[in-house]
Amino acid sequence: MQHDDCSIGVLIASVERDFGGLWGFELRLGAPDASMRRLSLAARPDPDALAAGDLLCTLADLPGTLPPGPARLRARMAAACSALGAAWATLGSLGFDPPGAALDGWLRRRMGIAGAVPLLPPPPRATVSVYLPAEALAPVREAVWSAGAGVIGAYDRCSFAHEGTGTYRPLASADPYRGSAGRDEQAGEWRLEFQCSPGRLDGALRAMLAAHPYEEVAYAVAPAGDWPAKGRGHGRLAGELALYAGDAHAGLVERAFSRGARRLLSISADAAARAAALDCGLTLEPLPMDEMEREALAFLAQRLRSHLSENVIVTGPSPGSEGADVQSTRLP
Repeated sequence: MQHDDCSIGVLIASVERDFGGLWGFELRLGAPDASMRRLSLAARPDPDALAAGDLLCTLADLPGTLPPGPARLRARMAAACSALGAAWATLGSLGFDPPGAALDGWLRRRMGIAGAVPLLPPPPRATVSVYLPAEALAPVREAVWSAGAGVIGAYDRCSFAHEGTGTYRPLASADPYRGSAGRDEQAGEWRLEFQCSPGRLDGALRAMLAAHPYEEVAYAVAPAGDWPAKGRGHGRLAGELALYAGDAHAGLVERAFSRGARRLLSISADAAARAAALDCGLTLEPLPMDEMEREALAFLAQRLRSHLSENVIVTGPSPGSEGADVQSTRLP
C-alpha cells in the first residue's frame, strides 16, 4: 500500500496496521503531522547524523547503556530534533519478528532452517460487545477501527455483528433515542463485537461511546487473558533452537523449554533467566546482533517501499550482506 502523503503519522499508522499492530513502531520525538524530507533507518540513534526534516527510525532499544548513556543521548536527540525540525521513532521488534524478517532470514541463511514458528503467542486482546441501532453500526465500527481496535495479527477492521431484538422501558427522567417514557419498547438492534489490545482499549471505548447515539450505552468488556493463541507472535522456535530478539527472563526460558527448545539465543539474559536455564538444562547463548541488525534493516528497507510513494528511493544492504547498517529513503 503506497501513500502519497508522507507525513510521519500516516507512515507509522499504515506500517503498524499492515503488519498487524504487534511490533511497537512508535514516535519518540517530533510531530506526527510533519512531513519528512528523508527517512533514515539505523540500528541506534545518532543526533549528529540528523539533517533538517529527517525521520530517523532506529531498531528496538538494546540492553545496557549506550555511550554516552540513555538519558544524555535522549537529551541530545531532543535538542537535535527541535533545532532541525526532525523526528525520531523506534521500530520495536518490527525488523525482527514479522514473517520473513531478521529472525527468519538468519535461520535460513546461517542455519539452513525454514518454517520456524513463533516462540511466544500474539499479545492478548480484550473483546468488546455493544448493542446499537442499525444506522449506528457503520459509524461505530469506523470509530473503533480508527482508534486502533479490530486488529488481529495481519488483519485489521475485524468485527462481528448479529441482528436481534432489544427490549427496554424508559423511566421518567430518560430521553430515549426511540420510544416514550413509561412504555415497554422493542426495537431492532445489532450486537457488535470487536477485539482490542489492552493499550488501545481505553481510546477505542471512548471512540465507541462518542459515535453511539443512545443516551445509555449497554456494552461489556471481556478482559484479555493468557489463553492459548494461534497466529503471529514474537521470537522463533525451530526444533530444539529458540531465538528471541529481546532480553530473556525466567518465564521465557521456561516457555521455550516446555515447547521443546534446548538452546535459546537472546540479546541478553538476567540472573533469574540464567538460573531457570540451569535448572531445566537449557543452554543460553547471545544472538549475533551485528548480523541480526543488518538483516533487520535490510528487511525494513525492502518492505517500506510498499508504504511510500513511487518517487521515494529506498537504498540499503541486501539481506545477508556485509554492508553498512544504515539505509536512507530520500524524498525529492
